[in-house]
Amino acid sequence: MAAAETEIELTDTVAALGSQPGAQRGSVRVLSSESSGARSFRGRQMGVSLLSCPSMRRRNESLVPVLQNPFENEACWSQREVLKTVAGALLLLPWRLLGLLVCAVLALFIAGLVSIGVPLEADRGCYRHYTAFGPCRKACVFLLKPLLRCILFFLGFWHVCVLDRREDSAKQANLLVVGPHLGLVDYLLVAMAVPGIPSAVGKSDMAKLPAYFLACACQLILVDVKNKASKATCKEVIALRAGSTWEGPPLIIFPEGYITNGRVLTQYKQGAFLAGEPVTPVLLRMPMNGDWDPSWVGNNRLNMLWVMRLMCQLANHCTVEVLDVYTPDWNERQDPQLYAENVRTLMADELGVDKTEHAYDDVFLYQEALQARVANDFSVAAAKRLLDADLDQLKDWLRTFRKIDIDGSGYITPEELARVLGPGSRDPVWFGRLFSFFDTDGSGAIGYREFVQVLALLSGKCSSASRAKLAFLICDEEGTGKVPKGKLFTAIGQSFAERPSFAHGQPSAQRSSMSEELFGRLTTTADKEELTFADFCRLVEKRPQVLDAAIERVRGRLSLVVKGP
Repeated sequence: MAAAETEIELTDTVAALGSQPGAQRGSVRVLSSESSGARSFRGRQMGVSLLSCPSMRRRNESLVPVLQNPFENEACWSQREVLKTVAGALLLLPWRLLGLLVCAVLALFIAGLVSIGVPLEADRGCYRHYTAFGPCRKACVFLLKPLLRCILFFLGFWHVCVLDRREDSAKQANLLVVGPHLGLVDYLLVAMAVPGIPSAVGKSDMAKLPAYFLACACQLILVDVKNKASKATCKEVIALRAGSTWEGPPLIIFPEGYITNGRVLTQYKQGAFLAGEPVTPVLLRMPMNGDWDPSWVGNNRLNMLWVMRLMCQLANHCTVEVLDVYTPDWNERQDPQLYAENVRTLMADELGVDKTEHAYDDVFLYQEALQARVANDFSVAAAKRLLDADLDQLKDWLRTFRKIDIDGSGYITPEELARVLGPGSRDPVWFGRLFSFFDTDGSGAIGYREFVQVLALLSGKCSSASRAKLAFLICDEEGTGKVPKGKLFTAIGQSFAERPSFAHGQPSAQRSSMSEELFGRLTTTADKEELTFADFCRLVEKRPQVLDAAIERVRGRLSLVVKGP
């Protein structure tokens, strides 16, 4: 299993402290997170810094790669944004709401007339039309185009920039693959870039709302996402409409499957690519509006008045870019996943953003993390691959994290971890080195990703190398980078069911015999011989049970973290 190496930094006490005026040997150097640009946290003074160590500092590098979170949006309320929103609410919102209401009523009226006699037909939980509309109905549907443009106008989109980069603007595939998916108005924006009124895929809940008439007039495909038969039927309908025999409107597909902030492209679902038919890639760019990101994720998603805030902006901006038709080769027709990945790569390159392996599981995890105000900067797929932790396990660890995070800051401070560990954290030197090991980004607090790595180490769900480093760190209580062999014998012997018993300050013969059986003899020196970390790793390679015993001792000292307070 791949895992990042752990860096062990040995710093001489005098060298580390000599540059500080008046520093004495054995004093503790306070590490400032603010000086390095890291986050700062409130904390009680505990006599010495919890993040300091007089002679040795270790930091375990992140086992899980840090990724851009595609579902994060702070939607900050700066002073400028507050003033702008208040002014917009007073001067723009009233007449925009009135205009939006009028346009919506007219659109529903026209859609209702178009839908007479041609309702969406149910097919195994999926609602769709089997054939395209005739010329008369198509002409009536076209009347919706100016109304949709007016709706965008009242939402604050005074101008929608359309860049048609096709060599032949008349050439268009029946499937429009759009990315990224930024919000609820994406369909309206794309509709401005193509002739007529395009179709799309929506949720079956629309069949119970007045919007059903619009879904019928635009020949949408409505699917029940909780019904496997409905989703299978939807894929079949998409494949049929992708073919050249379909004479109805083009079909808009958002292959990501969910709304993101657009800073990366997440995994593409295969539905649009199963048929192996050509697709037209369409790019959406929606820049920041002042200090506000209008993408409907993160705090915008929590705010039910997101549409109101959108309408309070003086002007919203969007660019719709239509690329040349992408025709798959033979290999891509045989492999929809390859086809989807190649199209995603093309669109990511054109947008100038990275790709990420985030998928549906990340959406579910982020929704819970968002409610808890906890930052989530990794993917479930990476946690599964590197730590063998699935979505349910990550949710369970998130609940434990929330219990320890008493102040609700979204991070575990040294004081909060010390409270959970109890008496075992009274030694500031040992605790400082332990906390520094877990604090992989050096921010002065443990984030959720770092917390997941801690529990993965304790549960044995990561590499032996990382577990060995943690075990050695706990045994090296002096922070010298070396552990006397006799002390290591004693420490690991305490991990077994046998109770330690001492005679004249020496370990019992029974435990010494057991430790010798596990350790063997690295050299012929006495138990005062000091083992370096490299010695310990060689020992672990020869006798893996030594690592199990050492980790058991670590787990015992940190058991309250695993169980929660």
